[in-house]
Amino acid sequence: MYEELDPAWDEAILHVLREYHPNAVSLQTIYSEMKKYRKLREEDLELTRWGEPRYQHVVRAALHNLLEGGYVKRICRGMYTLTK
Repeated sequence: MYEELDPAWDEAILHVLREYHPNAVSLQTIYSEMKKYRKLREEDLELTRWGEPRYQHVVRAALHNLLEGGYVKRICRGMYTLTK
């Protein structure tokens, strides 16, 4: 399990958001674009008890950190954009 969030996840999310800026990006798009900026390990792709790949949980945790840090803004549920 992930004890501490790898900062590279934050960077990968920011790359995705920059690619679409100034448009908002859906959480599903962020999930699907992760493979462009991170090599997903076998552990990342394991399904959780909720039936989703483990990396999706890590992406949501990283998004939370980016929101708290003021780098990302939630437009509405599941939609994100870079802050100015």
